[in-house]
Amino acid sequence: NSACFFHRIESYEMQACYSLMLHYHGMLDLPFDAALLRGYDLSWCSVNSAKPGRTMPYRLVFHATNTWSTNHLELDNEAVIDHLIQSATRHLGPTIGAFRYVDLQRWRYANIPKQPNSPPMIDHKLQLGVCGDWLIQGRIEAAFLSALQFATAFLGRMGQTPCL
Repeated sequence: NSACFFHRIESYEMQACYSLMLHYHGMLDLPFDAALLRGYDLSWCSVNSAKPGRTMPYRLVFHATNTWSTNHLELDNEAVIDHLIQSATRHLGPTIGAFRYVDLQRWRYANIPKQPNSPPMIDHKLQLGVCGDWLIQGRIEAAFLSALQFATAFLGRMGQTPCL
């Protein structure tokens, strides 16, 4: 017996994302803590060590575009690292090449384009439901909104309202 919304789940197409972290001995002189990047297969760069409560060592995080990541999902790690470092160097210059070590994360199901009119998925008969950022858009705010929509719909059927 499957949930009444099961057929809807199959229509969601997740996108991949590679995340590259470069660790440094000292700080780099960059004019930002975070930046949207365009071109060279990268979409984001942040100074991870600049986040509140984070300290040295200095670390940069780069996200590859969802398109590039999805199209190169099975590429071996060394080839991905080489490509992303070359792309980062094109954006920020050769000074980023003086890192002491590198981490790579392959997120197979990292993101989803914005989903128009995606109501909560609830099977009241089975008393089963799902929520998550993937129902709205791959962002942390969407995870909260999805949970709120779910709670509102579920509790509304029971004659209650969520406590905010």
